Amino acid sequence: MCLDTRFERVAERNSQVEWYDLDLPDVIELRRKLVGGERERHHFLACSVLDNVWLDTVSAHRQRPFLFLAEGVFMYLTEAQVKSLVLRLREHFPGAELVFDAFSPIMRWGTTSGSLVPESALICTGL
Repeated sequence: MCLDTRFERVAERNSQVEWYDLDLPDVIELRRKLVGGERERHHFLACSVLDNVWLDTVSAHRQRPFLFLAEGVFMYLTEAQVKSLVLRLREHFPGAELVFDAFSPIMRWGTTSGSLVPESALICTGL
């Protein structure tokens, strides 16, 4: 997610958007080198999505609507970790939207290279 330029392409012109990119520290560091640094409304959080520390930082904007994008994240987590994360999002940000990519166990099992191939569906759910 953090090498993505979605903020620059979509949200930069909307003065109402407060944007956070969350990724592991090494990825955030690489993003700063290759894509650029933070801006007034574009913030980087260098931690695991499983760490609770980022929830407090993002909660500062709790009065606004929230949209969470989890691209290429859930495939690296166990089912229990995904469930726990979704429940924490629902608890901290009631009414938020979550968009994520989904992978079929058959697709994961059927790849010969070991890489994951996403299903064509993008799933959205209200929290």
